This record gives sequence, structure tokens and C-alpha cells, in this order.
Amino acid sequence: MTGAWTHLRYAVRRLVRNPTFSVVAIVMVAAGIGANTAVFSVVEAVLLRSLPYQEPGRLVAGLGTREGSPTPSGVLSAPDLADYLEGTPGIVAMGGVATTRRILTDAGDPLAAVAGRVTPGYFETVGLRAVAGRLPSRADFRPESPPVIVLAHSTWVTRFGARPDVVGTTVRLHDRPATVIGVLEYDPLHFPERGIDVWIPLRSDMSRGSRNLTAVARLADDVTIDEAQQQLDVVAARLRAEYPDSNAERGVLLRRFDEAVTGPFRAPLFLALACTGLVLLIMCANLGNMLLARTAARAREFGIRAALGAGRRHLARDLLLESAVLVLAGGAAGILLAAWLADAFVAFVPTPLPRGELVSIDRMVVGFALAVCAVTTLVATLIPALGLREARLHILLKAGGKSSAGSPGRSAAGSALVVAQVAFSCVLVVGAGLLLQSFVRLSRVDTGIATENRLAFRLQLPSRRYPEDADRLRLYDRLTRRLADLPGVLRAGAVSTLPLSGGNLCDDVTIGGEALGVCAEARAVGAGYFETLRIPLLEGRGFGPADDADAPRVALVNDALARRAWPDRSAIGRRIETFGIEFEVVGVLAGVRHFGPSQPTPLEIYTPVAQATFPWMTFVIETRGDPRALLANVQRVVWELDPELPLETVATLDELLSGTKSGERFRAALVGGLSGLALALAAFGLYGLLAFLVEGRAREFGIRMALGADGGRLVADVLGRAIKLAGIGLALGLALSIAAARGLETFLFATSTYDPAAYLASLGILMMIAVAAASLPARRAARVDPVEALRQE
Repeated sequence: MTGAWTHLRYAVRRLVRNPTFSVVAIVMVAAGIGANTAVFSVVEAVLLRSLPYQEPGRLVAGLGTREGSPTPSGVLSAPDLADYLEGTPGIVAMGGVATTRRILTDAGDPLAAVAGRVTPGYFETVGLRAVAGRLPSRADFRPESPPVIVLAHSTWVTRFGARPDVVGTTVRLHDRPATVIGVLEYDPLHFPERGIDVWIPLRSDMSRGSRNLTAVARLADDVTIDEAQQQLDVVAARLRAEYPDSNAERGVLLRRFDEAVTGPFRAPLFLALACTGLVLLIMCANLGNMLLARTAARAREFGIRAALGAGRRHLARDLLLESAVLVLAGGAAGILLAAWLADAFVAFVPTPLPRGELVSIDRMVVGFALAVCAVTTLVATLIPALGLREARLHILLKAGGKSSAGSPGRSAAGSALVVAQVAFSCVLVVGAGLLLQSFVRLSRVDTGIATENRLAFRLQLPSRRYPEDADRLRLYDRLTRRLADLPGVLRAGAVSTLPLSGGNLCDDVTIGGEALGVCAEARAVGAGYFETLRIPLLEGRGFGPADDADAPRVALVNDALARRAWPDRSAIGRRIETFGIEFEVVGVLAGVRHFGPSQPTPLEIYTPVAQATFPWMTFVIETRGDPRALLANVQRVVWELDPELPLETVATLDELLSGTKSGERFRAALVGGLSGLALALAAFGLYGLLAFLVEGRAREFGIRMALGADGGRLVADVLGRAIKLAGIGLALGLALSIAAARGLETFLFATSTYDPAAYLASLGILMMIAVAAASLPARRAARVDPVEALRQE
């Protein structure tokens, strides 16, 4: 033990005597291990940890399906949910939750709360408990029972100061008194969505056609998902036969609960982990090259030690110890760096991660970092250690201390490491190029609406204060006029579902009594909406004051729906039915990419708000300058009409549009940043190798210059070596990139994985960096003094 400690002290002492080498190596290792540890800490918290529920392996998600639909809708109706539970022996518990908006009024300002409406047994199915009070009982779900609510843990802390005496108090929810019966425990998964403020028993929406529940079920002991799925298929077939109007083509698909919750995040997180893994490989190759150069510089030392009886094993042990000291020091710094990088990753990821707030550098993450350190030490030491087998140490001793930089073995090994760095860097740069190309093309897509200098906000009207359509319509009209009259506002309008906001209201379309077989998005619009967003009318007329509640039902359709329903004739004057109501088409509008530039234009049908008055509406204003500067005036106007109405989801349309592209932007920035780091490491590795070779060939260059060779020929020699190495690396990297690019296919918009522009640009960038990295060693070769070089030899 004492001997090992002595060798370790000597290793540290040797590294301290060469601080530049040591600091560069430690910083490089810290960057590589820090990036990998940070991404792994996110992967571990989000994907690898067991779900925080009782017996999580028995939890499954139930997704509603429809024949002909490429993806499950994900939602079920309450009656279907009850029938599935009753008719499936393999499921012992099943519950559902639907989110809605409610105004919560207590001692503070009105809160536009997100309410989770749950079916009986939902909390018991998932395994959630109350930290104060109780959860809803069966009696609380009866329509005649007094209204009760359960506070979300975050609401309890932020709104009520985590007071235990809040249980039993009365608040107002949508203008109705409700008793707080409990506080739900903290759920790090935030299922079914982040931001639920209160939980309430579901007492309505009992129609089979009202599909709005996200379902979760618990399997019986020793029952597999496949067995439970077979039982559910039998029940679904029976419901299709008994209720053809509502359940035709409907079914349910079971998925593992953890996959349903974390599934959308798997591919992006593993992409990040793969990219940081490539950076780690480049770092290992770079460190190996630095150690190779250091080994060559210590050729005389190794020769003397070999002459004194030191074997190759002892020399390799010293190299391994020095590498271990460097890697452990860099790893320790990398772990500290990883804590900051992980927080930054979670903060900047566009979609909040499930359990993102639990990301930390725990024991498992530290274990991963130590394992990476061990692998890095072995990989980085391998080639220098093998070089000791190739080196004839007694010959080195006779050489009088001359550097072995010109050794063919060491030159070949260093060149191979540089080629590997260039190849791996090529994979990252090509990936970044493809993602950047995809993002640029996405940014150029016209969404069909004007977004600059537009501010939007949503209002939800309590039914108790606004029980009739006329009451709601009166407020909407007054508010629209008051907003349009504000100084700095050019136009104002209102719509039930705002483009780019993610909301939708879709139903089947019927033409002449026959189903069209498509679902159309329905929107109710007020005066000024189309003008505010610059949505052009292509044919027919728009809505006017005469299209009120007493007038015949009229609608506008977008050009996509008009072409689908009436491909060879005009849509004007045709009849169309949706949500059980028939309308006359009076106009055709240009299409809007409602769900963002990456999604196709949906089929849309618009109705005047006077004929379809919703208890919620989103208002949009066009301003002369910064729209957020008018937010205080907008709030004042709303409160002058109703002081208990909070503004919901306030955002500019530019912000909403940017949000629809945030995933593509984040991936391009992440891979681009890592490719930049890879380029810097590869350039440093190439520069270091060439500088090492130029130093070792100083005598050769001196002789050549003494014999009449000019500096330009020597520069061409060094640059040619750099171009050759870079060319080999790029050839390998190109092959690797073509294979790896398939993994990016799901992340690309209107961009092929074989896009030639991305590949050519990447190859050009890498070759320019290679030439730039070689330029300084090349100039040094041209400035070699022949006399001095020969005198040193």
C-alpha cells in the first residue's frame, strides 16, 4: 500500500512540474465528463427511475382509438370507462381525469385555475394520497352532494401558505362555494399535465360521445398487458354493437404507464446522450494524443529506467497513474460542472420534463461519472502504453535523449487518433447541419396569420354570472369594442380557439346526410377577428351583424375543407353539418396552420359567435408598437367590465409562434453547441499532432533547407499531411454520418437525412478548420534555422 501511495505521489509531482499540460488535460476532461454526466443525470431522473407510485409495474394507460386514425386519440368517455372496468377481470381499478378551466376566488385575486376533474377511483388507481384532509369519497361524486375540491400541493403552498387549517374552509370555484376537503401529495410526474391547481369530482359529461378523459388502470396480479388488452377488445366490440352512434370504430389501447408519461422524451434525451458520448470519444482520443506526445518527450527517462531494470509493466503503470490523476481531477471538476449544466438543460428544454425538478447529482449519477472516468483513463492510456511495447528502450537510451517524435509507431498512432477525432466530429457537425437546415425551413413556413404586434388573452366566464348566451355575447361585444378603442390598438377580435395555442375542438363532418370521414376543427369568431390576423377571404362573404342568433345558421370553411368536401364545384351555398348542427357555407377562407408551422393545415369551419356562444373566448389585439406595453390597459378594461375575471394565457402571437418551433430550435442549438466543442477538440488534436511532428522532424527540415528547399515546400508538406489526415477522417465520418442520420429522421422538417447541402457544408467547415489548425505548425516548419537544427542534433 505504501508503494502504491509513493508511486501516486510521484505521478502527481511529475504532473505539477508540467502545469500547462496538466491544466489543458484537466479542463478538456472536465468538459467531456461534465457534459455526459449532466445529460445522464437528466436521463436517470426522467427515464430510469421507478415511478413514484405503489406497484408502478401494474399501472397502464388506456388510450382511446379509432379505426383509420394513425395515432390513438388518448381520451375516453366516462360511461365507456365504467364498462371497461366492469367487463375486464384483468383490471382491478380504473380511473380517468379531464382538465378544464375554473376561476378560483378566495382571499387573494381571482385565479384562472386549471382543474382536474376525476372519476371515482382515480386517485386510488394511481396510488396518490392526501397530505392533509382526505380525497373525494363515492358520495362526493353524486350530483346532489355539496361541491368539494382538493388542492394541488403547489396551490396549497403558493396560494395558501401551506396552512394545515385550510382543510374545511370554503372558497369560490366558478362563482360557486366549494369546501376544501384535502391537499393532494406532491406528484413529480405531474400527470396528466403540469399546472393543475385544484382537483374536483367529475359529476357531468356522462355522455358516451363526450370523450375527454385520460385513463389510467391497474392490472390484477399475474395479468400481463396483452391479456388485459384481449379482454378489453371483447368489451370494446360489445360497446360498438350496442352503441353504434357513439362507439362505431372506437376501441382502447393499453400502454405501460411509464412509457405513456415519458415516451415523448425518450428519443430527444437519448439523442443528447449519444451526442455527448461522441464528444467523450473525441476527448479520449485527444487526451490519448497528448499522453502519446508526453511519452515521446520522456523517451530518455524511460530508457534510463529500463536500463536500471524497470519493466514495461512498471512503466505502463506509471502512465496509467498519471492518466488516472488527470482524469479524476477533471472528473471531479466535471461533476461540479455537470450540476450547473443539468440545471441549465432542464431550464432551457422547451417542454417541461416529468420529474425535471428532481434532476440532481445523486449516487447513481456520481457512479456513472466514476465509471466514465475509469473508461476514459483506460482508453486514453491504451495507445501510449502499447507504444512502450513498440519502443526499443535501450536504443532510446543510446540516442542521448532525442525525442522520438519521428518514430513511425508513434506517428501512426497519433495520426489514427486524429483521424478518429475528425470522423466523430464529422458526425456531430453533419447532425447539427441537418437540424439547422430543418429549423431554417420550418422558420420560413407561412402559418397563414399575422403575428407581429399581436397580443392575445383568454377569458373563462362563470356560468352562474353568465348563464345565458345573450349574457356572454353582450360581454364579448362590449369588450371587443373597448379594446379596439384603446390608444395604440389598431384592431381587435375574438375567437374560441386561438391558432398556435394548442387547443382544438374537432367533430365529424356530414355532407347531405353522408359522413365525409374527416374531422373538422370548429371555431366561433367575433367581429374583427379575420381582419386582426389578416386571414384573407378567398370566396363568398364574411360574417356581418345580420348573422345573429335568430338568423339562419351560416359558416365559413377554409380552402382545405372546401376542396375535400366539394372538389369539383364551389362551396358557396352548400350545406355542411357538424356537432349535430347544419350550416350554410357563405364563404371560403385561406388555410391557417393552427397547430404550428410543422403541422399541416387542418380542416376548419368557422361560425359567428352570436350563433355559437362559448363560455370562453380568446381576444386578440393588433397594436402599433410593443403589445405587452398595453397589458395594464387591457387588464383595466376587463376589470371595468367584470372585476372578478382574471386574464388567462396572456401571450403575444410571436411568442406562441416561437413556442411551436422551440423543440427544433433547442435540438439544433444543443447539437450545434456540442459539434462546436467537438470541432475545437479536433482542431486542438490536429494542431498538437502536427506541432509534435514538426518538432521531431526539425533536423530533417534543416537538412532540406540547407540543400535548397524553400519554406513554401515545407509548408506544403505539413499542410498536405493535415489535409490527408482530415480527408481520411472525413471519409470515415461521412460513412458514419449517413448511418447515424437515420436516427434524426423523426426530428427533421422538410429535410432529407441525405440533404447534400448539410453534408457539403459540414465537409467544407471541417476541412477549413483542419487547414487553419495546421497553418501555425506549417509556418514553424518554414522558419526552422538549418544551422541551429543541425547543431542540436
